[in-house]
Amino acid sequence: MGLKALIGGLSLSGIMVAFLCGWSLGVCPHSSAQDSPATDGWLKGSEAEKFDQLEAHLRGLDVAMIEIGYRFAEVYFAGKDRNWTYAKYQAEKIGLAMDLAIRRRPKRAASATPFLADEVPAILKAIDSHDGQVFQRGMERLRSACMSCHVAEKVQDFTIEFPEHRLSTIRTSR
Repeated sequence: MGLKALIGGLSLSGIMVAFLCGWSLGVCPHSSAQDSPATDGWLKGSEAEKFDQLEAHLRGLDVAMIEIGYRFAEVYFAGKDRNWTYAKYQAEKIGLAMDLAIRRRPKRAASATPFLADEVPAILKAIDSHDGQVFQRGMERLRSACMSCHVAEKVQDFTIEFPEHRLSTIRTSR
């Protein structure tokens, strides 16, 4: 893994950690000064060993797929609500998550690059149409593209369906 890819992954990882830990202005409310990485950090060893530990914690596409799956559902329900701004935001984040994921796992790039090059722009175009029927066709295409990538990666049993229930509290303001 190249340093540039690691830094890209660290940026997303840092954001995810900050979100999960509830950080505000760089301070995690669940830690104290004695937990500081400077005094009792979990990264041990040489610089190369620390990078290896960070790479292991960032993991591969499995973690990215959790994010992408969540955002897929958010795009779906945002489009159903005609909340086009939120749908676009989530679709763009799907592209970012996939891009960073294949930087971490370049052996997956052959399957994922067409998704990034063709499908993310296609769903963004469908969202920009502000037309519910165009959007639904775009979501069908996106779901199919997800499945094509899963087949190419020999995980075809990871079937993508449209969500039945919302996970988020985000709704169109009325």
